[in-house]
Amino acid sequence: MARLTDVSFKIAGSKYRLTLDFDDAALMQDTIAFDVVAERIGGKLPSETIDARVEIIPGQDLIVIHVAGQEVFRTDVFDHAATPAEQFIQAMPASMFGGDPILGCAVKAGLSSIIGQAIDCCRSLEAGARWRVVAEYLRCMAQNFGKISRIAMFRAFRCVLGGDGD
Repeated sequence: MARLTDVSFKIAGSKYRLTLDFDDAALMQDTIAFDVVAERIGGKLPSETIDARVEIIPGQDLIVIHVAGQEVFRTDVFDHAATPAEQFIQAMPASMFGGDPILGCAVKAGLSSIIGQAIDCCRSLEAGARWRVVAEYLRCMAQNFGKISRIAMFRAFRCVLGGDGD
């Protein structure tokens, strides 16, 4: 695992943490995978961890989202008739994240930033089906790891401060 983002913040007496990791072992299955983990640590509320995973499978044109080990969404990256992943993420209810809207904001922000970049990479590599070559797709994602992290942090804080957790 390669850590992309690890940010902590305090709200209402509880410490929260958002981490984004790149799962390099998944490359053995021609899958580009990212783990999103949001934690509430201590404070007035009990500790809680929510984990999610984005799997990008270039050879099958797929993006798959898992939350707490369960597949919750699957889409073809080029099927514009399907429910867009971004809309699905924004519509995810806070109850999917244990009811804590701050954890929900953090997970949604991580998923959204990864998927947004994944779709951008697909589109930028669309000519000649270069997005299906895992090495080229990975190169595009890797060049944007910093951008993914910045967007995730920005979206998490915007959501928490703006109350867009649900």
